[in-house]
Amino acid sequence: MADLQRVMLELAVGKALRDLERDPEAALRKYLDLLRRGAADNPVQARLCETAEAILARPDSAYFALLRDLAAGTDHGALKTFSLNILYNAADRGAKQLRAAAEKYGCRIPCALSVSLSGAPDGVDPARLSALVQEGRELGIYLYLLRDDGDFDPAALDRLFRDAPDCAFVLLTHAARLQDGAAPENLLCSLSAAAPDWREGADRLARAKRLYGVHLPYTAANVPAIADGTFLRTLAPQRPPFVFFQPVCIPDRASTRAVLAFLRDARNRQVYPHVLLDVCGDLVTIDRAVSGGGALVHFDARGQLVTPAGTADGERRNIRFVRLLDLLRSDFK
Repeated sequence: MADLQRVMLELAVGKALRDLERDPEAALRKYLDLLRRGAADNPVQARLCETAEAILARPDSAYFALLRDLAAGTDHGALKTFSLNILYNAADRGAKQLRAAAEKYGCRIPCALSVSLSGAPDGVDPARLSALVQEGRELGIYLYLLRDDGDFDPAALDRLFRDAPDCAFVLLTHAARLQDGAAPENLLCSLSAAAPDWREGADRLARAKRLYGVHLPYTAANVPAIADGTFLRTLAPQRPPFVFFQPVCIPDRASTRAVLAFLRDARNRQVYPHVLLDVCGDLVTIDRAVSGGGALVHFDARGQLVTPAGTADGERRNIRFVRLLDLLRSDFK
């Protein structure tokens, strides 16, 4: 039954994508009807219903341009796979799976994991990263945010994405790290807007019809340029569909609060043609909706656990030395 539900969703999403190119408003109304069918049991779909209704109430919404750009400029196979891996695998089937695991093991199970990658000897190596994803899938975790520091084996990453086709991966990387060839359909590649070559990389991804975005690392120093919209205005003419804001220091709560306040206002006003997300604050909100826990689980470049409270010390909080479930049972009661 679950596989049949996914097939039916794939057919409906495929048709919605074709319709979006011709008439975004009419297509969004059809997609809203589809979302409403599963909204009662899927909090992410319920939130998307609210968003779709808000867009339809604003004929001048910039999100119509965003939807048209996505449908016309992105490979439909990638859009369909990535969106369903989140909407169905992570937020529906995965949500049931991780809530059952949380009850069984007596700990919180997050809906997503975040990992900083490093090719250094004391980093999370490709074999451990692959095992971590498998451990996560067994618990119901299908969403992974990977931060590429620049020296992790790109071939190992490609194998990771292809070996877990039911997962959705967001890779925060640099334009210089882009690889030639066909990309896995379950990958959203985000380029650092702090690097001067991001526009060239964005044009390259757009020509290949890749699912992509940009991300901006932030500290207290550049929060003002985010909060007054200056940064978002610099993104033209590329208009990346997804824009992620990445706190350099996860425990920097004041900066994160300021960015989240701006993002809430920007979404409400619907003036920017981008999906805007803070990779820490919004991830906690998404996790609260999916798992009921509101957890942020990030592992730094050495494999050490990082939470909003700071970096946790010791090998038993290092994913290179312990299994994911053991760490969750220890630190996420």
